[in-house]
Amino acid sequence: MTKLALATQSAAFEQRVRRAFRGELNGELRRWKDGVTASDFRAVINELGKEGTDVVALGPDVPLQTALELAQAFEENRPEVTVLVVTKPSPQVYEAALRAGVRDVVASDASDAELRLALERALQTTDRRRRNLMEAGGATGATGRVITVVAPKGGSGKTAVATNLGVTLARIAPGKVAIVDLDLQFGDITPALDLRPEH
Repeated sequence: MTKLALATQSAAFEQRVRRAFRGELNGELRRWKDGVTASDFRAVINELGKEGTDVVALGPDVPLQTALELAQAFEENRPEVTVLVVTKPSPQVYEAALRAGVRDVVASDASDAELRLALERALQTTDRRRRNLMEAGGATGATGRVITVVAPKGGSGKTAVATNLGVTLARIAPGKVAIVDLDLQFGDITPALDLRPEH
C-alpha cells in the first residue's frame, strides 16, 4: 500500500527521501517519473491519488506555478490526500501555497531530518483528515454540534438569537435541532416559540 508518492523526474530526490526514512518506505513509495504539465493533471491525480496514497510531494523539479495548480486540483478532487511542495521557500511562496491548499513547503536543500519530519507531519495530517471525513459521512456514528448563546446580562438578545438560530437550523434539518434554555428558573424560550411545555 503506497503511503507516499513523489511527483518528480528526479531520481536523486527519490533517493533522498528513501535515505531520510532509512529504507523504511520499501513498498510505500512511488514516483511519477514523467514531467508534470497542466494538461495531464487528471492522469497525475488518478495515478498518484490511488487508494492508499496518503501524501504527494511535488518537486523539486516541478515549476512552482504548475505545482500550485496541481495542489489545487488535489484539494478539489482528493481532499483527503495531503500535498507538499518542495521548492525554495519565501513569504510569497508560502502565501501562494496556503491559498492552493498545500500542507507544507519544504526547502529543496532541506536536511534528511527536516525532510523526514515534514513528510511524517503530512502523513499524520492525512490520518486526521481521513478520520474526520469518515465521521462526517457517518461511518463512525452520529456526530453533532453545540452552539452556545451567552451574554453577561439580561436583555441583551440571547433569547432572540437562540430562537431565530434554532428555527432557521430546524428548517434546514427538521427533527435534528434542539434548543435548551439553561436559565431554568426564568427562561423564556417557550413563550418566544409560543409553546406550552408539559414539564
